[in-house]
Amino acid sequence: MIYPESFTSIDPMLIAVASASFAEGGLLMGLASFVHEEYGTEEFGMLFGSLLSFGAIGIFAFDETLFPSVANRFAV
Repeated sequence: MIYPESFTSIDPMLIAVASASFAEGGLLMGLASFVHEEYGTEEFGMLFGSLLSFGAIGIFAFDETLFPSVANRFAV
């Protein structure tokens, strides 16, 4: 667990975003390797694309649920 407030000399948000990006990159590489090994090259594009699409929809729905005021801030 990384506590961003424990870093005082550098921007704490930079540490949090960099560590989350590193973890997410490793997760995507592991997922791509799993899909390729299990289903082969022929079905890789369809399966991995659908996994990423549903993941993006889930992240959007989670953000809208968790932070409803963000979307309302940009409304005219």
